[in-house]
Amino acid sequence: MSTFFLEIYGEEIPSDAQVFGELELKKIIESFLVKNKIQFSKINSLSTSRRIIIFSRNVSKQTESEISEIRGPRTESNKNAIQGFVKSNKINFSDLIKRKIKDTEYFFYLKKSPPVKLNILLEKNLNEILSTIKWKKSMRWGSLQDKWIRPIRNILCVFDNKRIKFNFAGLDSVDYSFGNYHYKTKKIQFRSIDDYFKNLKTNFVIADRNERKKIIYKKLYSFCNKENFERNFDDKQIEKIANTVEYPNIYFGKFDKSFFVIPSFLIQSILTEKQDYFYFRKENGEISNFFGFVTNKKNAKMKLLISGNERVLKARFSDAIFFLNEDKKKSFQERLELLNGIIFYENIGTLYDRSLRIKTLIKIICKKINFKILKNQENFLQFSNVDLTTEVVKEFPSLQGKVGGYYLSLQGVDKELCMAFSEQYSQNFNNNNVLSFVVSIAQKIDAVIGFFLSGKKLTGAGDPFGLRRSVLSIIKISIEKKIN
Repeated sequence: MSTFFLEIYGEEIPSDAQVFGELELKKIIESFLVKNKIQFSKINSLSTSRRIIIFSRNVSKQTESEISEIRGPRTESNKNAIQGFVKSNKINFSDLIKRKIKDTEYFFYLKKSPPVKLNILLEKNLNEILSTIKWKKSMRWGSLQDKWIRPIRNILCVFDNKRIKFNFAGLDSVDYSFGNYHYKTKKIQFRSIDDYFKNLKTNFVIADRNERKKIIYKKLYSFCNKENFERNFDDKQIEKIANTVEYPNIYFGKFDKSFFVIPSFLIQSILTEKQDYFYFRKENGEISNFFGFVTNKKNAKMKLLISGNERVLKARFSDAIFFLNEDKKKSFQERLELLNGIIFYENIGTLYDRSLRIKTLIKIICKKINFKILKNQENFLQFSNVDLTTEVVKEFPSLQGKVGGYYLSLQGVDKELCMAFSEQYSQNFNNNNVLSFVVSIAQKIDAVIGFFLSGKKLTGAGDPFGLRRSVLSIIKISIEKKIN
């Protein structure tokens, strides 16, 4: 058994494309080996922001010999037909065997296919294998026709520690790679799989995503222990950030406490969504003015790097304060009127019309489940979608609902309705606030029915309008809250 190793090295690969790329390439290579009857053990895949790696430590050197039956003429056929079959297959008459199919006897020739060396198969097929990956978004560069997620700069491919020669995207395969481009561009000669990974680390590249995540977690936990902060981080965010670097280095900065005039959910969104930073909470649950960030290179001028990130964050927060102040200049009623200019679905009106329908739906659902809406709450139900016209939601679309709930709280409206507005797009309701899941159900029912009333058709491809998610959410909420 032999070793196979392939590394595609190039420009920055988006975080969400890295796992897709390595799994697709792994699946295609496995399929290729199975199809060609090549024995192999586990195929491994790894990826970083700059490379996709596929390797196996146990692959057979060649295909298995195959014996295929070639049927000839019937045994009672004339001599010329039988001799013609023998001659065309370049065999002797003695090589033929007889076999009956139903009631007729035929001559057969058992043809043995000699094994084919895997390195030859790879050289002939790797170009096609790499071309087979269907990226969600791909690109061409220069005058080349081959596509990849980002421009490729180097292709390392070896079998049994010897280079497999092929060309893809204008590049000839080689038997060397490169380390972290932030540090040096020295070639790393491939000698063995273990030697390759050892050299990568020496050149500031950690190929294993889980190892990069562990480094980040360790540094974050250490900082939390030092400052008495909660150790509560989103694993998806950790993975996303681990995918942006090849060698994680973590730094910590702080912002001025005067920015706490910004609501905490907005501060959190600016830190995590806009900047890929980490935020920290005190033991009492309050958000801290410390933040953490990860870089691909250890910087000798640490103070300069931290102050630079603090300035960037200051600008972000200043923008947020500006958006908040601009939003407060318009009343809820004015924003409701602005919804008149936004089409929900063609043929079924505007978002203004939808807001009124949702108010009616909320009242109907509350009546069905014997829940009484307070008069003060009912007066504000039509404003559930007005935050779609705010500057904050335009800049932070993921905060729909939360922004509306926050602005409603500034009006002195009771907490139950504010919470309902904030959670109307949620899928989970762990609190006992009935209005939260009622408003959510009303939103989703109107979205689903509105889609079909508009005359649109639901295809089998994906869920672009979120209808399946909406229906599943209605079912989930109904089961959890025991609603008929």
